[in-house]
Amino acid sequence: ISGPDSLVFRLDSLVSNIMLDPGDSAEFVITFTPHRPGNFEAVLEIISNDPLQHEISADLYGTGIAPGISISSNELEFGQVLIYRDSLRILKIYNDGSDELIIYKDSLEISGPDAFAFSFDSLITNITLNPGDSTEFNLTFTPTKRGSCEAELEIISNDPIEREISVDLYGTGIAPEIVLSTSQLQFGQVPVNGDSLQYLTLFNTGEAELIVFQDSLIFKGPDSTSFSIENITEDINIEAGDSADIGIRFTPARYGEHFAELNIGSNDPFHASQQVALSGLGVDNQPASISYDNAQSTSPLVKDQPATFSFLIDSQSPVESSFLFIRKGGESEFIQYSLNPQTPQRWNAEVDSIYITERGLEYYVEVIHGYRTTLFPETGMLGPDALQVSIPEMEFPQATFASQYQMISIPFSTNGQDLHELFFDNLGPYDPSKYRIFDYTSGSYIELDQLDLLLPPAKALWLITQDPVQLDVSNGLSVLTNQHYSLQLKEGWNMIATPFAFPVAWNQISSMHVLWYYDGSDWPVATILEPFKGYAVYVDLDTLLSIPPREAVTTGMLAKSSGSETESGWSVKISTRQDNLKDEFNYAGVLADATAGIDIHDYPEPPRIGDYIQLFFNCDNQPILYARDFRAPGEEGYSYSFEIRGNVLGKKEIYFDPQHIPEKFDWTVVNPETKINHGKNNINTSADQANYLLLVGTPDYLRESVNTYAQLPLDFRLQQNYPNPFNPNTVIKFQLPRSERVSLKIYNTLGQLIRTLTDEKLLEAGYYTIEWNGMNTANQPVSSGIYFLQIKTINDSKVIKMILQR
Repeated sequence: ISGPDSLVFRLDSLVSNIMLDPGDSAEFVITFTPHRPGNFEAVLEIISNDPLQHEISADLYGTGIAPGISISSNELEFGQVLIYRDSLRILKIYNDGSDELIIYKDSLEISGPDAFAFSFDSLITNITLNPGDSTEFNLTFTPTKRGSCEAELEIISNDPIEREISVDLYGTGIAPEIVLSTSQLQFGQVPVNGDSLQYLTLFNTGEAELIVFQDSLIFKGPDSTSFSIENITEDINIEAGDSADIGIRFTPARYGEHFAELNIGSNDPFHASQQVALSGLGVDNQPASISYDNAQSTSPLVKDQPATFSFLIDSQSPVESSFLFIRKGGESEFIQYSLNPQTPQRWNAEVDSIYITERGLEYYVEVIHGYRTTLFPETGMLGPDALQVSIPEMEFPQATFASQYQMISIPFSTNGQDLHELFFDNLGPYDPSKYRIFDYTSGSYIELDQLDLLLPPAKALWLITQDPVQLDVSNGLSVLTNQHYSLQLKEGWNMIATPFAFPVAWNQISSMHVLWYYDGSDWPVATILEPFKGYAVYVDLDTLLSIPPREAVTTGMLAKSSGSETESGWSVKISTRQDNLKDEFNYAGVLADATAGIDIHDYPEPPRIGDYIQLFFNCDNQPILYARDFRAPGEEGYSYSFEIRGNVLGKKEIYFDPQHIPEKFDWTVVNPETKINHGKNNINTSADQANYLLLVGTPDYLRESVNTYAQLPLDFRLQQNYPNPFNPNTVIKFQLPRSERVSLKIYNTLGQLIRTLTDEKLLEAGYYTIEWNGMNTANQPVSSGIYFLQIKTINDSKVIKMILQR
């Protein structure tokens, strides 16, 4: 068999040649097996021993037929469908072939992640379609979740070409979703027979319209009758993404707590029923009337004595309980006492003596009645009332220091007593040999030898006693602590104190002024006002300070750093000492926010009293003395003029402590009067007053600034006079390596004193030149001859010979 379709025709195989006798016949079986629809043809060739037709052929023809399946669509989109609702789509199946099409009933299957959401009508038997016929399948989408759903329908038939065919199924489940603005609606305190309206917001965060059923809005619970819905007469329809409000009114008919629950029903398939907890408190609609009962309370309060506190309470509802909250003046925490009824209107509490102190007392009352609370005063703990405490007698916390000036104050009212009445029993009649008292006003000290001055709270005075004395004060009265204390300061220096019997933080009073404390020899910066002590503060203009009645929460009176804010610049601390006297807190330097002139970083130097040593800066030639001199950054060099003073003879030492000096800078100290460059050395001087310059800057700046200054002499030396011989004037030069008292005297050859040039004069270390004009003590010319000049200090003595030739 040959030809284009020879493969679809098959001839039975022959075991041997076929032999036919004359007149006989034989049969061949030819099978046609098409593999596709359509026409086929081939040729069968037969070869025999027929001499006339040795080869003969037969044409073979056949047509293949088959069913052919096709569908209306390979994808079915069901669109958006409400949860648990059905959406129907029809799928058509066609037989486009030439033979009968069979769709097997058991072959239909839906698979995929969301197969459960899709279904089809079950087949009882196989479906048979003749060529050209069709049938329909009903497919249903029933979403049970929100969002996209996907699946696949598989169909198996007898189509030999496309035996298995699939259809993609798509759909989206949508639903309304109810969200409440809150699950608990609290109405708080509402007067009995009054009402309160609040709103509950319903949000539809789903994709379909939300329906809240009017007849589902039901109140349940023991107090359901106290709550009502405002003006809802029909179902509430809320579009997707929209919201609606439900007004709920609470109308208590009795005192006390009310509880109920509002049920809300909707077409949300997942939250068909929602509940909102409702609560409210029915209270007395009138506050109680509360007043302090002076007649029945302990009056006056006396320090360290227990006290009765009585209050008159009137309320239209029964008083359930009442409490007294007290604290010592200036404290932050309250102590609670229960008030006990003495009569229907009078309530008392007994307060322990430990709370009745020189600090005074603060209180407020809390009355609970008709399930509401009334405070007296209305501000409660934020603004309590205050009571003064009488102080029969109280000692200062420590005795005075012998022969040492100190500032004292009294942290409560003295009821108009003058100094004589306050301290006569401790100090006796005014006797400057035993004690002295000073006030500081208008820039000077005033001795109060008449003892007729009043000492009010927040005022400090100076006191010095020959021997330690234990001071005490009688007949005092605490300062009210429910209000700030106003303190008027005058321009210049003011000696102040805390008016309260507890420490007060200075930064709560002023951030613009510096507080100083005298420790007996020096003035460190202070951060806290402590009772019974005094402090100094300088103001440029008359200033009103407001002192809060709150106890300082920090401990420690003195600032850790008394003024070197080196985190924003650099400084040199300069200190001076003389025996037990000192002045340590002086700073020169640069700060980032400082100015070239006087500003808030430049602190005035407190006034000195008694024996003292003092170091201060001369800023901008101001008459005010300054403890600090800070400049603006950006210069190549800085010159700071400072001076030391003292009223006690003796050697004074000056120390320098540089802090964070830039690497490009160096520093030195010079004396403009002696023209000595002291370098970085500590300075010793016996002068009562001496001036210096602190130079800080670049090497070029320092080199130019000190080129006229000599280095400090290393030894004591007297040079030969010049000229020598002389007539009549000659010059004498000498040098001192340290401060000394110097005598310069001229003698003749007989040892007689001719002239004293200097007698025990205190001179600073340095170089000196003195001229002698050839005159004696009587200012008469001396004759020609040999004379001897002697220079003498406490440690050294030298002599030179001089020749006068007239």
